[in-house]
Amino acid sequence: MASPAPTSQLRRSLQASLAILKADLASLSRSWVLRGWIVALVLSEFFLIATSIVGARGVRLPASGIVATSLAGFLLVWSTLIIVMSAGSVSLEADIISDSILSRACTRTQFIVAKLLARALMILGIYLLSASAVAYAAYRYALSDVTLSTLVSCIGIVALALLLLVALGVLFSVIFNNTIVSVVALLLLWYVASPIFAFFGADYLSPTSL
Repeated sequence: MASPAPTSQLRRSLQASLAILKADLASLSRSWVLRGWIVALVLSEFFLIATSIVGARGVRLPASGIVATSLAGFLLVWSTLIIVMSAGSVSLEADIISDSILSRACTRTQFIVAKLLARALMILGIYLLSASAVAYAAYRYALSDVTLSTLVSCIGIVALALLLLVALGVLFSVIFNNTIVSVVALLLLWYVASPIFAFFGADYLSPTSL
């Protein structure tokens, strides 16, 4: 008869990962950085829709321009806050990781994966809600110069870029084990590297090219 030990170990591993994930999501929801971002995001998107659609005074602006402005905000402006939230995810809790590993509550891999998933779910969830709302308003009330499939593709591409940014932030947080160094390094990579890529003819690697 097969031993139930592997099944029990897998169950304990999943329970530990889910516990860390839930705790990190709860911690993120209480973060003033995240709350401030949500407030600023709602106000900026409302202002964008109000000025582009409601305040256009009878002139219907193209939907593509409105959606592009909203998506560019995530890549060029809100990405700074995303970097701050992701690049300090592991380094800020180095002592907690050590205690958890020593007490065998979880492994380092479980902790890092839970941190990555929590930030990816939270950030992408906020992004998808915001981008979908702007895209719907632009598609419904502005000059429809794009198809629905094009809007979905654009939102999906930027979502992948933000997911990459979150993953890089967690990776830098693990490598450098210092929040300030991680944030500065990723800011340099995300913003300063753009003109360097363009200079060498590889501007497709730059977030501004999206």
